Parts: sequence; structure tokens; C-alpha cells
Amino acid sequence: MAVGVIRAFHEAGLTVPGDTAVASIDGSEEGRYATPTLTTVVPDKAAIASLAVTSLANRIGAQTTPRPTVHLAPHRLEVGESTTGVRRPVAD
Repeated sequence: MAVGVIRAFHEAGLTVPGDTAVASIDGSEEGRYATPTLTTVVPDKAAIASLAVTSLANRIGAQTTPRPTVHLAPHRLEVGESTTGVRRPVAD
């Protein structure tokens, strides 16, 4: 979706990152080939899957409904060209 946002800005006459910055949170492969390259947070999908399976197994085996829990999965930031060098402040 972020690649589409970059295109929409371009079609509106705005530059990325000159006028605005764009980032994503899915680590998609297409961001590496976009122009400009996309800044993205890359989640550890194997760790997320493992947490999901473990949580589901615990819920299935529980005698009572388990309390909701929050899990933080490992991730990393890949800085691309889409977030460097914004020249103008965002308008109110």
C-alpha cells in the first residue's frame, strides 16, 4: 500500500521524500524496488507465527478462558530513501 501512496503523491505533484515521507510496517519486498526505496519496519514473521501457535495451544488446553496477553515480536527498521530529506513542514 505504501508504494501506492508514493505513486499518488507523485501524481499529485509532490515528491517523496522532498515534500513528505512515507514508511510501511510490513517489510514487503516491493519496497526495495520502489523509487524511492521504501523505509519499512520488518517483522520477524517466524517469531509471530510461533507466538500465535503457542498462544492458540495454550488457549485450547486451558480449563478457563485465558486472560488476554500482549506479545512483542522482534522486528527491525530498514531505512530507505522514502524518509530522508523532507524539506517542508507538514501544514496544519
